[in-house]
Amino acid sequence: MSTQCSRDEAEMSQAVIMKDIELTARSTSWEVSYFLESGVDKTEAFQKMSFNFNPDGSLEVLNKRNSKYSGAWAVDGSIKETAETKFQNIDFRVYFATPSQMKVLNKTWNISNYTTNEIELVVHHSGGQIDYLKLERTEDL
Repeated sequence: MSTQCSRDEAEMSQAVIMKDIELTARSTSWEVSYFLESGVDKTEAFQKMSFNFNPDGSLEVLNKRNSKYSGAWAVDGSIKETAETKFQNIDFRVYFATPSQMKVLNKTWNISNYTTNEIELVVHHSGGQIDYLKLERTEDL
């Protein structure tokens, strides 16, 4: 049995999910437990970094040497429709102006999964490659 919902119901559902993702991201500090870009595992470059997603959209990263990097983040989305289905597209955007090490995270990530302990992000490229970023809740580093 298939059920359909109106566009208004889908948009309301999406707004609730987006708010939950924002609250989850802001609830604690996060660390990169896995980062794959263009088929290359770049996780090691982000070890011992603490990511803090602030309510004002700013993003602060502190590394083990107490160097601090500032960026921005946002959660947004849209409802996509085809003749057969409607689906939600929720994005997690990350932006750093500098340094180049952090700029590799500058993407519009699709949220593939999230819990109170993990946020899993993915980017599908037109050539078939997939980038993955997995953040895990952290205690103090």
